[in-house]
Amino acid sequence: MENVNELMNDFKVQLHKGRIQKAYRYIFDIFADLGNELKQNQDKIISINSLYHGYLDMTYLPVMTDILKRNGLKIAIVFNYSLFQFEIWLSAVNRKKRNEVLEIILKSKWNKYTTVENDENIDAIIELKIKGIIEFTNKSRIVSLIKRETFTFIREIEEFILVNVI
Repeated sequence: MENVNELMNDFKVQLHKGRIQKAYRYIFDIFADLGNELKQNQDKIISINSLYHGYLDMTYLPVMTDILKRNGLKIAIVFNYSLFQFEIWLSAVNRKKRNEVLEIILKSKWNKYTTVENDENIDAIIELKIKGIIEFTNKSRIVSLIKRETFTFIREIEEFILVNVI
């Protein structure tokens, strides 16, 4: 086991530099702008729940539509710190519902997205890694890309739900 005092001292040194806080705040600025963009959508009623800050493992923004909510599902827009990337997850309200939906997707042989069938992410049914963010200087471009990918993902998930009773 690592020495906790050494870990805390390293953490303190890094925090004193101030760069971690600035980068962390920037991630939250992206989520704040994204939340505002999603709420302003005219085509679909999107409800945004509170941002989950996480423990430097992930930060996520839960997103719902009426169809998703009626079916016990939600979308999570995630910043995965270990992979250092944005992702979009299809999740369920609980593990039982997750397993039911996963089974429906597998039986339907729907292959639009790759399902999460291992224990590495017990919250997600589907993980979509957002590609195209190779640098972080253009926040509006990042927000626009995530917004576009989120709406496409929601549309395709809802189409699947309408065809396959969940």
